[in-house]
Amino acid sequence: MTLLVSNRNEDYHQIEALRGAAKASYVSFTVENTGALRFVSKIDVEDSQKPTQVYVPQSNPQVGFGNDFQVDVDFDGEGTRSFLAGTKPSVQGQLHVFQVGRDGRLTERGRMQLPETNAGYKYKGMDGVPSMPLGIWAHPTESLLYVGFVTRNELGVYRFTQDGEMTFLGSVENSGQDICWLLTNKKGTRLYTVNNLPRSDKDDKAATVSTYDIAGERAVKPVEISRLQLPHPGEWFINNRMFSQPGSTAFQCALSPEETFLYVICQRINQTDENKSEEGNILHSLLLDKQGLPSIAHSRHLSQDGVHYRSRPQGIATLNR
Repeated sequence: MTLLVSNRNEDYHQIEALRGAAKASYVSFTVENTGALRFVSKIDVEDSQKPTQVYVPQSNPQVGFGNDFQVDVDFDGEGTRSFLAGTKPSVQGQLHVFQVGRDGRLTERGRMQLPETNAGYKYKGMDGVPSMPLGIWAHPTESLLYVGFVTRNELGVYRFTQDGEMTFLGSVENSGQDICWLLTNKKGTRLYTVNNLPRSDKDDKAATVSTYDIAGERAVKPVEISRLQLPHPGEWFINNRMFSQPGSTAFQCALSPEETFLYVICQRINQTDENKSEEGNILHSLLLDKQGLPSIAHSRHLSQDGVHYRSRPQGIATLNR
């Protein structure tokens, strides 16, 4: 068994390491029968890029994908809400394509910038920002990779070969703001996206979840068929990009083993001293109907389980027992 890890290298408490002393990386380990990890290989990430995800599609485990995403800008110019982790502003992202050997060794096959699918769209708080990826997932049976074009509010589709060659097939609109995490069901008929922020032109009050039809020929051109706004507590605040957003917002998601529920984790994103609310870390349970469309079933505030309000839960997984 092979374990792949993306090391983001973004501890602001070790500022000198972020300014050249250390690099982000993708690393592979072999998982021994005892559960011990044996290091196999490492690929350093150059140019201060920051990984967010590494992923191997079940349809082709010889190919792996990595996703870099970095926004390092001091928007207010005073270092109060945002500051430079590096030595100069950097807004960038890219896709990695890896070959995964039988021994678990990673070999980089290529790096790609996203195409400029919608150059007229201006990201809130920044003009001229490039098209950047955040969130990758593959079709369960076809050699298709779905990519969140986070700075374009679009869902991109690529076809890949067993050798890691990539072909961009196009992109479709996403109705949310900051499309981030993606997930398909086992049958390959539905794709879910978690859209991190409210969208002002749609009068949103919270993060949203989109559902796409990817059945049959729609696998290569997904159609958004549902849009669900998540409940959220607390006040809005001015974030480190200098615009207003809710104090709690959505991140990763997971399907129940029977695919009757979709779980979405929200974190208390406003960690400024002015935020006196201790709410915001929430696990939302979304009930899926026979068409795979979600509705709010339950929202569990994690403070009742002893999760400190200063924590920022992000990962989520389910287990069939």
